[in-house]
Amino acid sequence: MPTPYRDENDSLRHENEQLRSKLGKPMGRRLWIGLGLVGLDFGAAMLLRPWLNGGDDVKFWAALAIIAAIAVAATVSVARR
Repeated sequence: MPTPYRDENDSLRHENEQLRSKLGKPMGRRLWIGLGLVGLDFGAAMLLRPWLNGGDDVKFWAALAIIAAIAVAATVSVARR
């Protein structure tokens, strides 16, 4: 007589193999894109320093928006799965 409980060992093994294969993949290209964007963000901060230290509010907020947009793009490119 079969047991009244289901045996899900095979399906759990299969699911574990799938999850391990997804986790084991290197980030590769996305990581390099993210690192490039971080470098670009640093360069933009250096180039936009006169706008950040200037007296014009429009230039200040524009420079801050540019730097923030690049930082968000770097974060999204690496964190996205």
